[in-house]
Amino acid sequence: MIMYEKSLPLIVHLAELRKRIIIACISVVIASFLAMPFSSALLGVLTAPAQSLLGKLAVFSPQEALAVYVRIGIVSGIVASVPVILYQAWLFIVPALGLRTRRYAFWFIATAALAFFAGCMFAYFILIPPALRFLLSIGTNDFMPLISASKYISFITTL
Repeated sequence: MIMYEKSLPLIVHLAELRKRIIIACISVVIASFLAMPFSSALLGVLTAPAQSLLGKLAVFSPQEALAVYVRIGIVSGIVASVPVILYQAWLFIVPALGLRTRRYAFWFIATAALAFFAGCMFAYFILIPPALRFLLSIGTNDFMPLISASKYISFITTL
């Protein structure tokens, strides 16, 4: 972390921002790489709320299964890296703050990470099951729901 006065040239601030973004991106890449072997198990976790409604997900192209596993790994890496990303954001902001405000660093990072993970849990346990029941009940007389794996994962990660 650069300890400096509040008035430095823009290029110094941009260099510090670049450093923080690179560290956050490296964290995401490493976490994604570590999550890739668990993509199949994570797919099981992500499809659990819809198992009774969907059965097996469909794939409509040869590469779709691989693309779904890669997307699950990347999204898992991003989720796992949220504390590091928040910490890097804090390290970028903290030099411009006073000493009194810096004391709140831990609480800011912990609260923001907790809120993010609580939002993920809320979506998974509270929002997704009724949303799927409602959306799949529309047009049941006219359509047979055949959900592709990539569309389902896109839906889940969007919520």
